[in-house]
Amino acid sequence: MIGMAMAAMLLQATPVTPPTEVAKPTMKCRRQVDTGTLARVQKICHTAEEWRRLYGNGRETTADMQRPGVSPPAVN
Repeated sequence: MIGMAMAAMLLQATPVTPPTEVAKPTMKCRRQVDTGTLARVQKICHTAEEWRRLYGNGRETTADMQRPGVSPPAVN
């Protein structure tokens, strides 16, 4: 009897929460025209975070090269 009462108390003490749905990241697509032609277009799709990371790396590199006392990378 004590075991049944204890089990009933434990079941009441732990609320069951429904699983939450994970939001899918939305894709943002951009059209890129190939160099030398106006007809050939590529559709490139990434999430907002991926676009931020792609363009952020370019900005950081440019900022690094423009700092005083930093020489540009050697071109062979």
